[in-house]
Parts: sequence; structure tokens; C-alpha cells
Amino acid sequence: MALNKTLRPGLIQMRVLDLDQTLDFYTNILGLNEVGRTEDGRVMLKGYDEFDHHSVTLRLADEAGLDYVAFKVDSPETLESLKDATEAFGYPVDEVPANTNQPGFGKRYGFTICTGHRIELYADVEKAEQVPMTHNPHPWVEAPRGMRAQRFDHCLLYGPNIAEAERYFTEVLGMFAPEVCNTPEGNRFATWLTSGNKAHDIAFVEYEKPGKIHHMAFLLQD
Repeated sequence: MALNKTLRPGLIQMRVLDLDQTLDFYTNILGLNEVGRTEDGRVMLKGYDEFDHHSVTLRLADEAGLDYVAFKVDSPETLESLKDATEAFGYPVDEVPANTNQPGFGKRYGFTICTGHRIELYADVEKAEQVPMTHNPHPWVEAPRGMRAQRFDHCLLYGPNIAEAERYFTEVLGMFAPEVCNTPEGNRFATWLTSGNKAHDIAFVEYEKPGKIHHMAFLLQD
């Protein structure tokens, strides 16, 4: 449960080297559902317990890695205020019009933080066609596959100057760091950040090369 106006990480887009092989893993091993494909070949996926249109996008590329992770906020008004606060913090912000590369998503604001990662914020997203039942629900509408992943949960990113990244996420997005790790010299080596009562929504480890990802994780039923 979120404790502030930044609700959760709601979307992540990854670059992959073999789309068919990766999709087989995400659907048949992790158990995500394919929602659809864009005209340029991106594949949209969601976990069974997710209400939003999709939470994971895969696209074919020459180099694997993270394109961006996007956080959902509680209202369009919050989105605008966080845009202004992000620019005041020192990060230039660009606007991504609704349904651009991500069908079902409203306007997004994007920016690159000190670690070299692109972060996006959004307030509006359509519901998926298939959502969890909320009244006298069946455990599963269709037979589950693989690990039966329920939802996108968090990611761990590597990059430089994570102390500044921690300041941005706490001072601007209103998150807090329930756990940190420092070097013997007292410099920040790792930080875990959350918007609510989860252990963390995003984490950073200090690393000299910018824009790296260690993992993204999904909540499982057991």
C-alpha cells in the first residue's frame, strides 16, 4: 500500500536480443500474459493480478538492457507538480504524449537521473481487458502457467552517484529509504527505496558505468 502520492513502479521497458525466446520465458516460465503488440513490434505483458493495461514491455534491440522504469502517481495534478519539482531539482523533463509507444497509457513525463537511468511518471492508464475478479472471485480465470507471476514488483539498478538518486526519490517523489549500505569511508554504496509498506520499489547500487540494471522482480503467489 502506498503511503504518498507516488504509488508504485507500474511499467518497465526492456531491450532484448531474441524476442521470441525472451517472450517464451516471460509467458511460459514466469507466467505473464501477453496483452498485445505495437506496430513497431514491442510486446506488452502483465501479471494475472494486475488491473492496469500492462506493466512490462519488451522490444528487440542490438544491446540488451533497460529503456526506462515508470512510476504511477495518484492524480494528474500530482503529475504536474512532480514535473515542476523534478525540473527544480535539476533534471530536464520531456513530455511523452498519451499512447506513444505504450498503448493504454496517458501522458508521461520522462527524465534521466544522475545514475544514467531514464525514469518516467504517469497518472492515467486504461484497465486491461482481463482483470482480477473482485466479487466472489475464482482463483484463476484460466489455467496458470509457470511461476504464475502476479505483478511487477521492483527493480535494482546500477550507476554512479546513487546518493543523489536517493535524494531525488526521497525529496521529490516522497519515497523513503528503509535500508541503506555505506562503505567503510561513509559513502553510500546501496540504497533501497519504497513508497509504502513494501520492502522496496526500487534500489540502487553504486557502480561506475551508468544506466545498468541488475534485475527486475515479480511477486509470486507462494
